Amino acid sequence: MEVLKPLKEGFRGRNVTVQLIKAENYEDMSRIAAEIIIRKVRSANRVTLGLATGGTPKGTYERLVADHRQNGT
Repeated sequence: MEVLKPLKEGFRGRNVTVQLIKAENYEDMSRIAAEIIIRKVRSANRVTLGLATGGTPKGTYERLVADHRQNGT
């Protein structure tokens, strides 16, 4: 995993920092994305997720389901 220089972009009049992470492959990307989401869910009292549809996030969602079953996250 390679963390690239954060981008600062304007979004609806707000400054937003976007962190780009370069993954080696689809499996690596799915694992990293799931870890980021799981960390956020565990650290916050309340989290609202907007989840995408289609095949691209399937690996991430499989990891989220597995973590929920194993750890209750």
